[in-house]
Amino acid sequence: MMNSKFLIFCCLLIFIAISSGLKDKERQKVIVIDDNNWNDVLENEWMLEFYAPWCPACKSLETTWEEFAASSKKLGINVGKSDVTTNPGLSGRFLITAFPTIFHIKNGVFRKYSGSRSKEAFISFIKEEKWNDIEPIQWWRSPSSIHMSAVSSFFKLALSIREYQDHLTEEHGIPQWASYVIFALGIIIIGTIIGIICVCVLDFVFRPKSPLPEYILPDETNNKKENTNEIKESKKEEDVLDDESSLSESGSVRRRKVEESEKN
Repeated sequence: MMNSKFLIFCCLLIFIAISSGLKDKERQKVIVIDDNNWNDVLENEWMLEFYAPWCPACKSLETTWEEFAASSKKLGINVGKSDVTTNPGLSGRFLITAFPTIFHIKNGVFRKYSGSRSKEAFISFIKEEKWNDIEPIQWWRSPSSIHMSAVSSFFKLALSIREYQDHLTEEHGIPQWASYVIFALGIIIIGTIIGIICVCVLDFVFRPKSPLPEYILPDETNNKKENTNEIKESKKEEDVLDDESSLSESGSVRRRKVEESEKN
């Protein structure tokens, strides 16, 4: 009798362990977003957190964010997080200036979350669609735009330069001031090369066209000569008429003077 009870008890423990394990598997975990898979957030609905490992507020939010992610399947959304210290491209793309920063994303439309950081607040934000009350991020700041992709590339380049500088100073023993000189010379040389290429391209594209020589046919030259002769003759006739009119006017004036003297 005791053995049967013991077996039943063991079976119950095994059943509970298996069911709890299945529940843990069914629980949705936080999705890690990096520079390689960030395009996934452009589809469906997301809540995305940007954090830094050294940030105290991020550490206090970690448990709450994981609990919120466990409810994401019921809410029909995805919950993600991104470490800006290892993903500088995303930091520049989203212009992250404070930690933690949370975004609501739905079908490529970005909104910045600024409410309470409790599990209940996150759930009500999604259930009640409170994100409709938040104005979307303007087009010129949209992380999916071309210019923000360029900003992301600059942030990646800056991190690469920093890592290379650390490599020079730590592993090769180069002084820090010497590394700055090396990078300054490199920037000057690269800038000069890019400037020469731009000047050559602009000169080739916008080079002014040389004026074509004007070819005048013989008939056209004759017509031009005739026109000039006609203009000269018309001017001479006008001058003659002006002279005659002036003479006639002077004669009439003299006659008047003579008549006035006779009367007197």
